Amino acid sequence: MILDSFKTLLKQPDWPFMLILSGIGELAERVQEEPQLAHLLRPLAFTEINIHRSDDLNELNSLCHAYAERAGYDFSNLGTVDFYRRFSLACGNSWGIAVELMMSALLRADSKNIRKLSPALFCGAFTERLELQPGFSPFSVDNYEELFFAQKMIELWSKLKE
Repeated sequence: MILDSFKTLLKQPDWPFMLILSGIGELAERVQEEPQLAHLLRPLAFTEINIHRSDDLNELNSLCHAYAERAGYDFSNLGTVDFYRRFSLACGNSWGIAVELMMSALLRADSKNIRKLSPALFCGAFTERLELQPGFSPFSVDNYEELFFAQKMIELWSKLKE
C-alpha cells in the first residue's frame, strides 16, 4: 500500500514531490524487486567519503555549511578537519548517511532552540538515531578511531532501515 502511494505520487506531474532513497547497496536491490518503482527512479551511486581527499573534505564542508545556513543555523565553529573526520566516521563514510545525520542534528538543535551548532548536538543526534548510550559517539571521545569503525557504523545505520 505504501509502495503504491509512492508510485502514484511520483507519477503526478503537478505534485511537488521528490522521493530520495538513500542507503547502501541492499536498497538498490530492493528497489529493483519492484519493477514499477525501479522504472520511476534514477539510481545514482556515490563513492565513499574519503576525508584524506581534499575534494571530499571540501564537499563535506560545503554540504554541512549549506544545510546549516539554509536552515538558519551557525556551523562556523565546527568547520575543522577533526570534526569532519569524526562526522565521516559516524556516517560510515556514506554521503547519504551524512545528509541524514546533518538533518538529525538540525532537528535536534531546533527542538532545543539552539542556533549555534556544536559537537554535543551531533553526539546527541547520533546516539539518539542509533539508539546508543547517550554521550558515547565519535563526537565525544578522544580515541574515537580505536572505538568506532566505519563498517560497523554502516551496519548500525542499516538496521534502522529494516
